[in-house]
Amino acid sequence: MGLLATNKGKPMEGIMEQVRDGSTIRVYLLPDFQFVQVFVVGIQSPSMGRRAVAETVVETDLTSDDQNGDASAEPWAQLTSAQKLSASAAAAAEVSPDPFGPEAKHFTEFHCLNRDVYVVLEGVDKFSNLIGSVYYPEGETVKDLTLELVENLVPYSQLRPIDASLSATPGLAQLYSLAFLKVPSLNDEFGTEAAQYWSEQTLGSSLQFKAVIEERDTSEGKIKGQGTGTCLVLTFFTEDPEDSINEAMLKDGLARLEKRMKWESNERKLMLNNLEECQEEAKTGWRGM
Repeated sequence: MGLLATNKGKPMEGIMEQVRDGSTIRVYLLPDFQFVQVFVVGIQSPSMGRRAVAETVVETDLTSDDQNGDASAEPWAQLTSAQKLSASAAAAAEVSPDPFGPEAKHFTEFHCLNRDVYVVLEGVDKFSNLIGSVYYPEGETVKDLTLELVENLVPYSQLRPIDASLSATPGLAQLYSLAFLKVPSLNDEFGTEAAQYWSEQTLGSSLQFKAVIEERDTSEGKIKGQGTGTCLVLTFFTEDPEDSINEAMLKDGLARLEKRMKWESNERKLMLNNLEECQEEAKTGWRGM
């Protein structure tokens, strides 16, 4: 799918147009107003069931030409008792919603319907439906729809196993940390402010960033329990190659500079000198940490 190949892993802005259930939505992607169906990654909300659709069967002996123009000269055959019974059963076939299904749909509608959302495409299923993370603004923050559904509404006992075709989709999430910085955790002082700042500057903005891998740490996830595999140590540059999120967080006092190594390359020295200036700027202004 061309859309997936072009935008995989990138936040795309859109307007949520329809909610089928808590985790199945239809979005107009901007600026092209491309209408797509998205399954929210990592969760399958309780089903909304199926409504009964009454099917009206018209029996008539009329043979005149007044029936929608040129009608057949022969009258329609009468339904047999078995056919009538079958039609009646089909019309009455209604599947009730799963527990918390209506609540999950209402939650998504209340927070996202007809509002701007951000969709990060992760994959596509065998029916060409898109699979992605969905984020929506709430006040000054950006919320992850998957986390909000699980934390605020849907009990874990009501979650259903994900379809095998979806679970086979290779993951795109990558463990990373900001190069040369110590960022407070959510439980530490200024941890919430640092997380909110990061969310606003990335998912909550239209800016594009260039991630430069400074090094690869193979122990980060296993030690801290934040995932497995290699942790990429990154610098996120804005459209201006002289500015980075790393520097901005230091200037606002939302991170601290790590201790410098005894032996450093000239390029690394220059970068760290610039970061030290940013940290001193925060100290002078008594900002943050």
